[in-house]
Amino acid sequence: MIAFEFPPANTTGNYRSAGFARALLSSGHQVGVLSIDEKEIAQTLHTKLDQSLMQGLEKVQYLRLATQPLKQWQQYRLVKAFTIWWNTADNLHQRLFSKSNQEKINAFLLSFNPDVIYVSLPPFSAAYLANYVKGQCKKPLVVDMRDGWSLWGASPFQTKWHYKKILNSETKLLNNANAIITVTPEFTTALQNQHPKIDKQKFHTIFNGYDALSNAVVEHQTDNSIIKIGYIGSFYYQPENETNSNLKWYKRKGLKKLNYYHRKEAWSYRSPYYFLRAMQHLLLQNKNLQNSIVFELVGNEPAWLKQMVVELGLQKNYKHHGFVSKTEVLNIMAAWHAVLATSEKIINDNHFSLPSKIFDVVVTQKPILAFTTKGSLQHFLESYPQTIFFNPDDFEKSAEQLSSFIVNPTVESKLPLSKNFDRATLSKQLVNILNKVVNT
Repeated sequence: MIAFEFPPANTTGNYRSAGFARALLSSGHQVGVLSIDEKEIAQTLHTKLDQSLMQGLEKVQYLRLATQPLKQWQQYRLVKAFTIWWNTADNLHQRLFSKSNQEKINAFLLSFNPDVIYVSLPPFSAAYLANYVKGQCKKPLVVDMRDGWSLWGASPFQTKWHYKKILNSETKLLNNANAIITVTPEFTTALQNQHPKIDKQKFHTIFNGYDALSNAVVEHQTDNSIIKIGYIGSFYYQPENETNSNLKWYKRKGLKKLNYYHRKEAWSYRSPYYFLRAMQHLLLQNKNLQNSIVFELVGNEPAWLKQMVVELGLQKNYKHHGFVSKTEVLNIMAAWHAVLATSEKIINDNHFSLPSKIFDVVVTQKPILAFTTKGSLQHFLESYPQTIFFNPDDFEKSAEQLSSFIVNPTVESKLPLSKNFDRATLSKQLVNILNKVVNT
């Protein structure tokens, strides 16, 4: 497995690869993982370490590679800015691909002798390492696309040339793959449309899911005098990008004139703005409720969110918990009455992302307030009876629904968790794909 995001890195992307690894180990397979030196993970991936995530991975055979430090001249602000603008992927593969690391990779491949190579993206630079590893050991390659490379829409491509270069790199990787996995049917379709010349039989869908770590549900007596609605993770919303996407190219500043938008996407819908606006409207209409509802965030707090809360006058109705461990997340979530779900809006198309964190919520059987748009997340939540759907654009109606929930924050309909999303079931799907490519 080539997985840059792997425990003890406390990133959203680590759970899928780690969950597969645990399941493969428990079913008798040997697993080798090529990742980043444990001492460097936090700084390299801009995250924190959580040693509890190593549970169940004791038998993994690791090759953890040290990264080359940036040279002095590479650390100058202008150089870093130009490098970021010029690159079409993160620079991890360059920093990991020293001559000594190549020798370590080759020795590891020789000793471990894999039957198949699995690579998890993003970070997308793992593609270059995957191509190299396949070239060295001549074994089948399975590519697990957790997100879109050429379909990334939270920010624009620097220029159309950058987009084409990324599309070419993605095409090379997918052509090199014996099987291609995505996390939703909508993403599979979108990727097939991006690469119409690649055999559709190569494509498979394996959802994200829940595992033993997700099942550590914490019981908590909720206080119904204050309704707590929470959100876990990142929003991937950058207001400046949204503003520029709506401007004619010649009205943008500097190099942003060259920005290329492959699809028309509105990521403000991924932010909590439409929920907070409904909350503001509710509290203005019902001042007696002003101390009855709080929105809580677990994760990094973007500057625009602080400003948004102030502009809407909701400072007393907002709490930020910061970036915490998986165990702490479950403890905090236990006190919530509901969890907020949001999704980006794709103009004239479906969004294809289904955040892995939604499965942690489903495990708790808590209500979900879905301020969602047409696409994967909405389709998934339609089969979860504890979901209340809101129209993000109708804040008056949303405020009414929110008021009803505050009055009665209980959900009577609770169903057993679907086995379709259990990590063991999902891992069997992966094993079937691995066996197929090995035996073909």
